[in-house]
Amino acid sequence: MTIIFRASVDAQAGAYATGVLVLMTSAAVAVAMTAWRQEHRRVTFLSITVVFIYTSIANIFERPEGIKIASIFILSIVVMSLVSRALRSTELRVLGVEPDALATTFIDEAAHGEAVRIIANRPGTGMNR
Repeated sequence: MTIIFRASVDAQAGAYATGVLVLMTSAAVAVAMTAWRQEHRRVTFLSITVVFIYTSIANIFERPEGIKIASIFILSIVVMSLVSRALRSTELRVLGVEPDALATTFIDEAAHGEAVRIIANRPGTGMNR
């Protein structure tokens, strides 16, 4: 951050303020959405959310350096998530299957001397017949 903002404490403070305001605004929006179901609380939480949204927007226009740091954080999170997902997609999660005696009997009866293909399936998400 020191390099990005050229060691300017004021620029870093603006970025910090923007980050905190955006975080609080997103929390206010989440609470307002939850409280929307309760009619007697709608106005209260909606007005608090509007104040946070206005303050965040005003701060962004007054000190736009906060958007720079937020963009860097968002970009780094997205890139790291994609890298993590790509690495996880190549992991071998099961090294083998050890059927018990009953399963071995079913497999031997179903095989009739041919290969048996076993397909992994989560209960409740498979095909319903």
